[in-house]
Amino acid sequence: MTTTHITNIAHRLDISDYAGAFVEDYDMEKINAEYLEKINQKLPVGIVVAANGDVISDLEVAGWAREIYWDEITNEIDVDEIFERNDNLAKTD
Repeated sequence: MTTTHITNIAHRLDISDYAGAFVEDYDMEKINAEYLEKINQKLPVGIVVAANGDVISDLEVAGWAREIYWDEITNEIDVDEIFERNDNLAKTD
C-alpha cells in the first residue's frame, strides 16, 4: 500500500506544559507516548501519527486525513487520567 505525508502535528504531542511547575513529578516520556497512542486510536484505519508528529496516510484515505480537525481529536483525550497513571510521586508512596 502506498502512503503519503499529510502534515506534522509535533507541536500537539508534547503535553509537558500541562504539568506546569510540577513537570518533574511525572514521567513525561511515558505520558507523551501514551498520549500519542490515544491519538492514533482515534484515527481512521490507514492514518497514523508518528512519534515525530508526521501524519502519514494511505493514499486511499488521504482526503480524510487532510480534513482531520486535530483539536477535536486531542480534546477527547482524558489527559488527567494519563498524568495520574504516570505520577512519579504517587509511585514512591
